[in-house]
Amino acid sequence: MAEGGKSAKDVFKEAVPELTKILGRDPPFTTVIESLNGKGLITDDELRAVKRQGLAEHQRGSEVAEKLKNKIGDSEDPDGCLLKICDVFESDTVDYPTLKDYGAKMRKSISIKKPTPKKFSGDDEPDGPQGGYMYILDKAKQHKWTILTFLILIMAVAFGVYQLSLSTTDGTPATSKEPTTLPSIPPQPTATQTNPNEQSLSRGDTNEVLKVLNEAMFGPVEWRSLGLSLGLYIQTLDVIGRTNGDSNDYLEQTVKKWLQKKDKVTGTTWDDLIRAVKSTGENAAAEKIRDIVKKH
Repeated sequence: MAEGGKSAKDVFKEAVPELTKILGRDPPFTTVIESLNGKGLITDDELRAVKRQGLAEHQRGSEVAEKLKNKIGDSEDPDGCLLKICDVFESDTVDYPTLKDYGAKMRKSISIKKPTPKKFSGDDEPDGPQGGYMYILDKAKQHKWTILTFLILIMAVAFGVYQLSLSTTDGTPATSKEPTTLPSIPPQPTATQTNPNEQSLSRGDTNEVLKVLNEAMFGPVEWRSLGLSLGLYIQTLDVIGRTNGDSNDYLEQTVKKWLQKKDKVTGTTWDDLIRAVKSTGENAAAEKIRDIVKKH
């Protein structure tokens, strides 16, 4: 903003009447417009327009002044734009005393704005000592509560350490508890589930076997078929059959030979007996034997 509250456009506007007379003359017309074009203050099209034939000095001076006034008005930085115009007017290239005077006067009318103190963001870096001070001050304002919280936290930790030191004597806690240990439980032996049908029978189990066969209602008359199924030879069974006795006696002798693992007997378990009974056709008796053994 210019002195007295005037804008850069107003400052230039006041000088337009005199500038119109000067800018249209040659010199300095040609040199001035070329310099203004070089500074980007008038475009190439505008340059060609003001240089066209047939314009009087006053007309082309007026066109140049009007274009510069519009340039200042359209600029985002009017003061800066006016100062660039002053640079052209005061340049040694133009070298026109009257324009130099107007450039100096307009330059003097432009007041330099005081920079607004910068607020720094987290990623900004301060410039110079003054900037560093402002940066630190700004950060302190932003983080005053964070700093206060941090100080409180430090005090709390220090107090906790102090309390802990009071609770110890010679580096040993004043009160300590022996660690509680649970009595160890000896490993329990794993019980092996044994199928009674798979237990081997011996000669001492003769009466038990005969009792089960009787409860299962196995017919003693099938003693020979049973003996063959259990693995006894026919010759052995023939010898049993020639003894004086009945079918019950023959069945008992057959069971004894089986439990003694005579001939080609391979197994003496309840399962072996059940299979042999089934092979004689006594299926019902075989199932009853299985049930009886389970109950025992």
